[in-house]
Amino acid sequence: MKILGVRFLNLNSLKGLHEIRFDQSPLAEAGLFAITGPTGAGKTTLLDAITVGLFGRVHRHDRDAFEIMTRHTSESFSEVEFEVKDKKYRCKWAVYRSRKKTDGKLQPTHMELITLPDQKLMDLKPSEVPGKVAEISGLDYNQFLRSVILSQGDFTRFLKASESERSDLLEKITDTGIYSRISMWAYRQADKEKKTLELLRAKLDNSELLTEEQVSDFQTQVADLQDQIQQQQKVKQEREQQVNWLLRLEQLQQKKTGLAAQLQVLVANFEAQQSEFKKLQQHQRALQFKPALIQIKSSQNQAQQLDQNLLHIARLLPDYQQQTQEAEQQLIIAKQQVRQAQEELEAAEPIFHEVTQQDSIISRDKEHFLKNRQNYIQAGEELEKLRQLLTTKQTALQQIQLYLEQTQNWLQQNQPAQHLDREIITYQQGVKDLHDSNRKLQEVNREYAEQENTHKTANRFIQHQKQQLEQDQNNALATSAQITFLQQINQNLLAGQSFAELEKICNELPTRIHLLEQQNQLAYQYQQITGKLKTLSQSIQVNEAEQQQVSQASSELTVKKQQATETLQYLQQIVDLQRQIQKYEADRELLQPHQPCPLCGSEQHPFVLNQYHSNVSEAEQKCHTQQQVVAGLTDQQTILALHLSSLKALLENEQKQIAELKAEQAALISKFRVNQGNLPEELFINSGAAILEILLGYQQKYQAKKELWNKIRQNEEECRRFEKIQQEQKEIILKREHEISRAQEKEEQALRQMQYLQEEVADLKEQQLVVSAQIQSFLLRFGMTFTLDKSRDIEARLQQLSATFAQHSEQLQKLNLNLKQTETEQIHLSENIREREQLLQQQKIVLQKDQANLQQLIHTRQQLFGTKIPQTERERLKQALQQQNQLLESLQGSFLQKQEQMRLAQSRQQQWQTELTRVQAQVTTLTTELHQSVRAHNIDSVDTLVQLFLTDDEAHRIELLQKQAERALAEHQKLYTDTEQELYREQARQLTDCALADLQTEKEDLNATMARLHQHIGSLQRQLEQDAEIKAKYRETAAQVDIQQKEFLRWDKMAALIGSADGKKFSKFAQGLTLARLTELANRHLVKLNERYRIFKNPNQDLELQIIDTYQADAVRSMNTLSGGESFLVSLALALGLSDLAGRKAQINSLFIDEGFGTLDTDTLDIAISALENLQVGGKLIGVISHVEALKERISTQIQVNKQAGGQSFIKIVGYETEVYV
Repeated sequence: MKILGVRFLNLNSLKGLHEIRFDQSPLAEAGLFAITGPTGAGKTTLLDAITVGLFGRVHRHDRDAFEIMTRHTSESFSEVEFEVKDKKYRCKWAVYRSRKKTDGKLQPTHMELITLPDQKLMDLKPSEVPGKVAEISGLDYNQFLRSVILSQGDFTRFLKASESERSDLLEKITDTGIYSRISMWAYRQADKEKKTLELLRAKLDNSELLTEEQVSDFQTQVADLQDQIQQQQKVKQEREQQVNWLLRLEQLQQKKTGLAAQLQVLVANFEAQQSEFKKLQQHQRALQFKPALIQIKSSQNQAQQLDQNLLHIARLLPDYQQQTQEAEQQLIIAKQQVRQAQEELEAAEPIFHEVTQQDSIISRDKEHFLKNRQNYIQAGEELEKLRQLLTTKQTALQQIQLYLEQTQNWLQQNQPAQHLDREIITYQQGVKDLHDSNRKLQEVNREYAEQENTHKTANRFIQHQKQQLEQDQNNALATSAQITFLQQINQNLLAGQSFAELEKICNELPTRIHLLEQQNQLAYQYQQITGKLKTLSQSIQVNEAEQQQVSQASSELTVKKQQATETLQYLQQIVDLQRQIQKYEADRELLQPHQPCPLCGSEQHPFVLNQYHSNVSEAEQKCHTQQQVVAGLTDQQTILALHLSSLKALLENEQKQIAELKAEQAALISKFRVNQGNLPEELFINSGAAILEILLGYQQKYQAKKELWNKIRQNEEECRRFEKIQQEQKEIILKREHEISRAQEKEEQALRQMQYLQEEVADLKEQQLVVSAQIQSFLLRFGMTFTLDKSRDIEARLQQLSATFAQHSEQLQKLNLNLKQTETEQIHLSENIREREQLLQQQKIVLQKDQANLQQLIHTRQQLFGTKIPQTERERLKQALQQQNQLLESLQGSFLQKQEQMRLAQSRQQQWQTELTRVQAQVTTLTTELHQSVRAHNIDSVDTLVQLFLTDDEAHRIELLQKQAERALAEHQKLYTDTEQELYREQARQLTDCALADLQTEKEDLNATMARLHQHIGSLQRQLEQDAEIKAKYRETAAQVDIQQKEFLRWDKMAALIGSADGKKFSKFAQGLTLARLTELANRHLVKLNERYRIFKNPNQDLELQIIDTYQADAVRSMNTLSGGESFLVSLALALGLSDLAGRKAQINSLFIDEGFGTLDTDTLDIAISALENLQVGGKLIGVISHVEALKERISTQIQVNKQAGGQSFIKIVGYETEVYV
């Protein structure tokens, strides 16, 4: 990267536009140039212009970049042209104030990047420009500062600093602070992982787990309790079935009794409602005559309505005739009035036309007159405003002249403050330097106190650590003795047996115990199945006997049902014969005494003599009774069949269960024999007690061995814990010895630093005296005395005086401008007023003529038509004619309507008379026919017929009541029969002979027993679930411990390598590597600067540099033995090496060296300048910034920054026989 030029506006003391071209003569030809000028002139501002133009940042501070903008200016910018790989670019930074005013609000900064020479603007946001510059050049902001702008003075201080200060300086110079942060982060992360591991281990230690024996015991108890619950459940189900059966019998009996009572009530209610039902029958018989009655009533109503209509029309006819005659007279009068209105409108039309034309002329002339008069008035008003404005301008002119004289007098009196705004900047810089010196002095004093305190603290720390070291060594001896004691205890417990043999026994016994537990469980299950088989065999014998009894009872019941069915058939035949006889009841009613029977011809018939009585009801009763007997036998037969089927299914199920139990028994025996092959003892499945005794013996043996194994294992773990403690104690001892060594080094370093700080305090005090004298000399011109505590008040007074002078100067310019503008405006106003007065007089004469003509026209019109309006009069006459026409049309319509009304009335009268005659004849005919029909159906008269009718609601009510009564009787009869049959079936089941109360008490006892069993099972299962959860969490935590152990070891190893609480461990290592590389690069430049010396990094100290003197047989010397000029060359070589290190990805062709020349004597300065001249031969453009006057004699090409009045500076480029003002 090569800087070609910089162009900037209003930066710090360099007010105005400036441009420096490094690619043009004389700077390009020289290669090496100096940037010179007094302190505070603005030399470093040139570097600010470069960094802010490229990256938008000022290299001397991290505050906002716009703070370098010159005071009392409205804009500032910096443009930098640079070249990378034969491509040229221009980067610009700019900041403005709003409306380009000096007191305007600062606007956001602007940055842009342009390619050259095509002047193409890259599409970038302002915030993206610095990143693009870094991408093109290969240097970010920090790398640019370390590779292009070299602070050689930092390396000078680095060579003289102590180890602690050297580390801080190297971190600042090489930007290696990240290694300190990595070191502290590794240390903190290792500590964090260690604490996490300790928490997980504590969590494992607090876990309480059940042993395998306890878990197995709980599971066995749960299985036994579940078997008991199953047995209790079966008994409970049987008792529930019996209780439900008894409750069902009681419910059915109560239902049967209730239904019988309800049936009796329904029969009584039905008989009581027979009178209502008879009315309904009579109403239904009379309904056939209701259409004829409705037709007669309708005809009578129609005849009555026609009679009323005829009377009404007879009264209306005379009125209709009179109204028709009156309408005819009104029509004749209206026609005459229409003709009169038409004649009057036609006579007035010529006058309307003439007056309308006259009004149009008057309106036009009047509008013209009013417009001219308004213009005349406005012109007069404007003329008056101009006269007032002229008076105002004359007054303002006098006032401006007065202010102008006062301002000129004030500026004359305060002429010395003309350039005060520039001189204030110099004053501010001096005050800032004093404050910085005071602050630095306080920091040095504070650091001296800290170093003194560090020295004392290190001394106390060394004494304390030595005491702790002795105590740690004693603790290590005690731990070793404890380890030996625990190992001896384990040997005694094993009693000649190895721990591996004991562990093998402990591993084999649980398997054997598990097999014995299985055998014990199999024996228990075998015993249970044997008992069930015995119970099922007994149940099958009982059920087979019951099945034989039920089959015999079913056969007897079949015979009884057959006999009852034959009796029922005989009774049904008798009932049928009696019903055939009863069919001739109507014929019997027609028989007359001593008259022959139409069927048999007999004159002596028993029915006539009332000697025959029907027995149909008695036969039907017997038949119904026999039907109930047959139905009862059928139900009993069905119940027995169901019971027989149930017994058969039960026997089949029990036989199936026996087969399944025998198969399960065989499977148990087979499994028992398989397990027996893995056991040394001979066991039998039917000897459960013997199996249990052997099992208990093994469990006791396992418990004893397990306790012994646990105790030995605990001792071994305790031994390993002590060994770990012993290892930690050794590490602590080594750490304490290392800390004592470090503390001793720190104590010596503090002593050296205290000596250096005392020298720096003396230098700072001397510098303060020089700056104070310069400030006091400046303030004497304004009659002020300088003290640092009043510096702000003095600055405020100077600022106020400068601002006041600037305001008066600006005001003087404005007043001169206003004076000229006001005089010019006054002349223009006078000429304008004269022109407007002449124009106004002409408008007045024209206005008077127009007014006279308008008055003559108005007088002529009034003589012709007065003040009336022609259009209004014409509209009035037209409206009157229109009203007469409308009246005529209305009267014609009214007359025609009256005529039509008369004709319709006469026509309706004739129609209604004819219709009345017809309807009256129809009523007579219908009445006669209905009377004859009623007499034919044994109804006395039409009136009697009418009395038989019920209302529709009443008829519907009785009909609905009858249907409900009949339906209720039928439903209750069926429900009673069904309930009775269901009761017979339930009684036939005969599930138990026990009382209901005893069964319910037994059921409650069973529920209580099962609840206790369930509660006990729940308690055991909860304990097992909790243990399983705890074990799962234990396994999970153990896995986490293993993972965390690996993670901790990884971080612990990392912390041991690079970690430390203060970050120094890894930082010094990384800085040592960086310093080694930097030394290698610096030696390449040092060979060119001075071939005698080589820089050498001490291999035993990370940050210590030594010098190799090749003229003294490569003797290694301390840096403190170098002279001033030699130290300068070494520090310059290091600065150039840092430039190569920072810019390793980019080619650096421009260097600016800041600091380092002010403290050199004449001879050393000659050596330094010679070295720089040798350096620029390599093709680099080198700029040296310094205020040393001796540089002017050795470096002829210079950029001179010179102060001038007002705190501002100007730039002059001086070359061989050339001077250029920028």
